[in-house]
Amino acid sequence: HGTCGPADGTAETPAAIPAERTPAYPPAFPCAQGSCFHHLPGHPWVAVVDWPTEHGWSVAATIREASDQRVETELFDLTADGALAQWSPSVSDLHVLVQLCAVAEGVQARPADRPLAVNLSFGRRATEADCTQPDAIPGSTLGCAIGRVLSDLAGKGVLPVAAAGNHHEMLFPASSPGVVSAGALDLSG
Repeated sequence: HGTCGPADGTAETPAAIPAERTPAYPPAFPCAQGSCFHHLPGHPWVAVVDWPTEHGWSVAATIREASDQRVETELFDLTADGALAQWSPSVSDLHVLVQLCAVAEGVQARPADRPLAVNLSFGRRATEADCTQPDAIPGSTLGCAIGRVLSDLAGKGVLPVAAAGNHHEMLFPASSPGVVSAGALDLSG
């Protein structure tokens, strides 16, 4: 089962991940309606864990444009329906963990076709239960499990990238060890 195996049975209320505000894009936006989400085996690609909205589309467009259209993207949908909705109806750490485990299982099944990176362009406030400090004692929280999966992916050559936060505070999962964090500030800091 590895890092995505069953939990130890303790109950945990998943932390909610706030949905990103969705800007209005013009009809000619390069990845409108998710048109940038496709991956052909053997081609370089990035796993995009995100919402199937303009936010996810803009992440895919940025990756594709930055790579001069040489890197493909595949969406791992945070809003995917199923039994998960009964445990946590809004997007939470549980949804993130499920999608990261889907990426990890794909890497295990097809190691030669692993993504170059896994992108998580969102975050929430980090807590002590997230095991983000190098000397943290591994726990059984969802935050710790997310950190373990990201670490496992990094160990298999998949670069984890997450939103640092644009408000002077490092967000989770970007605060996890081994995760490349990305953010922006405006001229006012």
